[in-house]
Amino acid sequence: MQALLTLARNQGVSISQAEKSDLDGRVSGRHQGVVAVLHAGATADAIGMMAEGELIDRVTQSAEALLLILDGVTDPHNLGACLRSADAAGVTAVIFPKDKSA
Repeated sequence: MQALLTLARNQGVSISQAEKSDLDGRVSGRHQGVVAVLHAGATADAIGMMAEGELIDRVTQSAEALLLILDGVTDPHNLGACLRSADAAGVTAVIFPKDKSA
């Protein structure tokens, strides 16, 4: 948990501690003690998303681009596992649909 907190702080993420009951009230599923709150006004740039053209540019400029394309992943735990594996494998970008996904 400390490594996650350190990483978040290093990225400028605001961190608040809360009781388990407060976290339970914020999510409908299991949270494993951590909840990220993203405000509706956040831009794609602020959360690390890129436009389609930027993605194409990044992939075509890299001789070793590796993409992970997900579809139908609706469980947040499965999505988390996919993202952790993608990070460990050095994936350039993860692509998943906006709707009907975790």
